[in-house]
This record gives sequence, C-alpha cells and structure tokens, in this order.
Amino acid sequence: IRDLDASLQVMRVESARPLSRDDAATARHLLQRPVADPAVARGVVANVVIEFDAAVPVAINGVALTPAELIESLSLIGGQHGIGHAESVDAPGALVLEAAYRALDHDQQSGVVRIELLDGRQRVLSAGSRVPALVNHA
Repeated sequence: IRDLDASLQVMRVESARPLSRDDAATARHLLQRPVADPAVARGVVANVVIEFDAAVPVAINGVALTPAELIESLSLIGGQHGIGHAESVDAPGALVLEAAYRALDHDQQSGVVRIELLDGRQRVLSAGSRVPALVNHA
C-alpha cells in the first residue's frame, strides 16, 4: 500500500488472519450475489421487465428504482434463478442487465426489455419502445 502512496498509514493488527474463501464470499459488493444451483428453482419462471431511459435502466417490472436498487434487485432475482451458475459467475444481475442491453434498440436507447429466467438460463422474450400493458388475471 505504501508503494501506491507513501503518505498512507498502514495499521497492522496482530490477531488478523488471511481472508479465507468463506470470508471473501460474505464480503460481496453490489454486483456479487450467491448464485443458486438451478435445480433449487427448477421449473420456476421469473419474468423480468427492465425499463430503460436514454440507455439507463430505471425500473424493473414497473417499479422505479435507483441504480443501486435496480442492480441489487437483478442480482437477487437472477441469483435465485441460477443465472451465472453454469458460467461460475457470482454477478447474476450483471448478466441479466447485459442481456437486456444487447436486446435494447440502440437507435432509441429507451424502452423495455422482457427477459425470462428459468433453470439457470435467461431468454429475451421481447424488446420494444413502450411499456407492455399489464394483464389482469382475475
């Protein structure tokens, strides 16, 4: 650390131990989330509608979210549905968002992308310039 900036003070803790793999797993950041084995949610479908405004994701399933909340939500939903398990990637929200960006109309960069999450896989169902109408299943 001192090589980066000599003015930084480095504190040494005698009882400290090297981080184990388990410690690293609990010290996750916004994008990293546990990814469930797809067999856990086998056959359970999640439909996620991501709304973009000027290429910025602004809502999931019609709920406006801050960027941090949006990433957190996608990470949680994707992780629960095994997104990233096959690739050994602990960033399911990033994988879902990447798929949505690829499907987004790059000419307009605004609109919605509907993605299905099932058995550790994701599939773009539709991408368009307007929010789909909600269906009432009464």
